Amino acid sequence: MIVFVVATLALFAVVLLLLCRPFMGKRTSLGVRHAHVNALAYQEHRRRLDMDLAEGSLSPHDHAQAQRELAQRVLDESHGDPSAAQASYPTPTRTLVAVGLWLPVTAVCLYLWLGTPEAIEGPAATNSAAAQEVEQMVAGLVQKLKLDPNNPKGWAMLARSYKVMGRPLDAEKAYARAAQVMPLDAQMLADYADVAATNANGNFAGKPAALIQQALAADPNHPMALWLAGTAAFRAERYTEAIQTWTRLQALLPPDSDDAQTLVDAIQEARDSGGTLTAPVSALAPKPAVKIEGAVELDRGLQGKVLPSDVLMVIARRPGERMPLAVFRSKVADFPQAFVIDDSLRMGEGVSLSAHPKIELEARVSKSGQAKPEPGDLYSATTPTVTSAKSKLNLRLDAVRP
Repeated sequence: MIVFVVATLALFAVVLLLLCRPFMGKRTSLGVRHAHVNALAYQEHRRRLDMDLAEGSLSPHDHAQAQRELAQRVLDESHGDPSAAQASYPTPTRTLVAVGLWLPVTAVCLYLWLGTPEAIEGPAATNSAAAQEVEQMVAGLVQKLKLDPNNPKGWAMLARSYKVMGRPLDAEKAYARAAQVMPLDAQMLADYADVAATNANGNFAGKPAALIQQALAADPNHPMALWLAGTAAFRAERYTEAIQTWTRLQALLPPDSDDAQTLVDAIQEARDSGGTLTAPVSALAPKPAVKIEGAVELDRGLQGKVLPSDVLMVIARRPGERMPLAVFRSKVADFPQAFVIDDSLRMGEGVSLSAHPKIELEARVSKSGQAKPEPGDLYSATTPTVTSAKSKLNLRLDAVRP
């Protein structure tokens, strides 16, 4: 801020100096004397008299008389002070003062109107303001949890906030409270294990390892839990176990993703450190991509309830769950309508159909195009399928959601 103000004042001074320089000094003189002006006027008058004589418009007698009068006038004027009539201009003091005040005031007003004064402080001030805002939000969340200590999502949010703020010890305490009210949440347990290992200087023995096992018990294919399990085994020099765990995780990720490449490097490092593959290669290799094909049929009794603007969806889920793994979408066309579901339609990174040996499919026609079921939607019965086999299924739309 100080540097900006000093630079601005210096710039103002330079501009004012350039603008006022022509007016600086006590008096500005043209250096033209009265006698010199009279001499020039006399010469011009004589020249015109001579021209009039030559053209005949003036007689020789009148010409001589006019010259005598002109000479007498010049003689009379020359008796005055020849230096008293020097032409000069006074310094415009009022103008200089007005410019000196108007320019900086106008510039400051324009900057306050069009500029961004808060940007003077730079990124540090912006980050400081953001940090204060986050602190206030976290403080508000702490107060809410004091009134509602059994709020699992609140404790998990508080723990993540502490982690982002660089307060891992407070984050671990918040995760501990969250684990008391949501002990089967794989993501929360994996995050808890990660923070606990950080606070233990990267040592996964004891509490972090136990939390990782709890996360894997809740979801054996949870990506973060598998990564942490492999990391824990690698740091404990159980390189073969690390290879096996990371290879399981590798099968869940898209082959061309950055995470998959990171796993390739980690597995190679474990092999270079002495790890070997004790399981058959076929058991550890990534599973082939799943591709489920089929067709959706429409019950005759529902022919009039489908419009061309409706959206057909085929939803793949884990058995017994509502969260979709992948969704096929298409504008309604003639029935039966073909569909293909594979990992290109997955609902998020780390989600893979090949990681689940069994899934369920459901067809739905949505009036709004939203994934959430709504009254008036047409839907089919849920159909189970095995992902390891080539699947070609027929789904029938035969019910309307009340």
